[in-house]
Amino acid sequence: MFVRRQPLWFWFWLGWCALGLSLAVRSWRATDLNPPPVHPLPECSPCLSGNGRRLAYEVPRPDSPFTDLCVVDLASGRSKILGREHNESSQQPSLDESGRKLAFASFASDWVSDDSNSVSDVFLYDLDGDQVERLLPPEPTPGVSSSYRPSLSRDGKQVAFLSYGVPDSGTIRGRNVCLWTRTDKGPQVKVVPDTFRGRGPVLGPASFSPAGDRLAFSAFTYDMLPQLRPIHYDLYLVRLRPQAPWPPAEPSIPERMAQGLGQVTKWAWDSPRLRPMWPVALLSHQPDGGPANANSLEAVLLDKECIFTSLADNLVVDDHNDCHDLFVRSLTGQGKIERLTPAGNDSSFEPAASRDGRWVVFTSYATNLVAGDGNENSDLFLLDRHSQRLTCLTLGGDGPSHSPCMSGDGSRIAFVSEATNLTAQPGGRVYLWTRGQPLRRLP
Repeated sequence: MFVRRQPLWFWFWLGWCALGLSLAVRSWRATDLNPPPVHPLPECSPCLSGNGRRLAYEVPRPDSPFTDLCVVDLASGRSKILGREHNESSQQPSLDESGRKLAFASFASDWVSDDSNSVSDVFLYDLDGDQVERLLPPEPTPGVSSSYRPSLSRDGKQVAFLSYGVPDSGTIRGRNVCLWTRTDKGPQVKVVPDTFRGRGPVLGPASFSPAGDRLAFSAFTYDMLPQLRPIHYDLYLVRLRPQAPWPPAEPSIPERMAQGLGQVTKWAWDSPRLRPMWPVALLSHQPDGGPANANSLEAVLLDKECIFTSLADNLVVDDHNDCHDLFVRSLTGQGKIERLTPAGNDSSFEPAASRDGRWVVFTSYATNLVAGDGNENSDLFLLDRHSQRLTCLTLGGDGPSHSPCMSGDGSRIAFVSEATNLTAQPGGRVYLWTRGQPLRRLP
């Protein structure tokens, strides 16, 4: 018969085919051919107004991958959703002192009537007057000059934001800080030269001083001078008004960075091509003026000092933990620099501070900052710099906590947490801590 004439290998092959077919059918039956869409959770990015009366943060749009903005009046508990009727996401909110002005970034093209550049823009919203305006960088290139990460001054009259392709639209390296200002003659916008030639990229939002007369930001200044090729981000301070306070006896940047290199002469700084357009000071340097040996980021600019995050281990002596730490640099006297997290066994980052600098909140993976912290998640810590008391606000949380912001007087802190055991209240991922009151979970 025909079956008896088949060789042995044929039966092995037939068996493998049958097995493969059965597994395929089983997999097809177990697979949902129409699974529900999985939308990523928003960053939330909470932001408190300076007076602590309003809070803005990102919320997911129902049945959509987009995000909207929720603005909460903390006194009345009333909330307002912004952006839900628009055709794309709105994110990265920033409030002024009064909570009346809100700056944010959005990909939506229908916030204003003439938005046709197909990229993210920065908007300024008057929450009381229900009016919105779009803030554009100077000479934007359609489809290239994407703007994002706005920071709003206390008086709501200045907005600093990042923008691609400005002023050099032919290269992605032109990621600069743009400064929008409302004046008596109308709105004005300028490019803050991060490297004096507009070439090095800026990372993260810029930080205004409480008076709005100075601006600090982190930039990768690889072509500030032809002779110098730093390979990390540094913090820079620019003066927005001629009468603004300035670090006394601040040497020029090339003199600081050339120490020990012997390659830069003083005449190079006087070259018209390299002369800064704005007075600029380097904040992330060693006490003797030498450069930091790793990235410095996340500036929080105060009246007389600047708090920031750095991985550098040569800013202070005995820094051997090989982690991101929090530092504070004085902008008076000799520019003394101190480390705020000297004992951390893991990285600390995302600082926020009260207006007077007394209260500092930050995120940390370190487990040895306070007793009993063994959850191995990122936690929030509150430092009272007057008493040097350090408190963990999320001790025992069963999920990571991050993204803190603080009111001007330090009495309120909003943050994001994935923990489920911080409070019994139902709600979302944004929490509000108020001094002397129970922790509150927001919708």
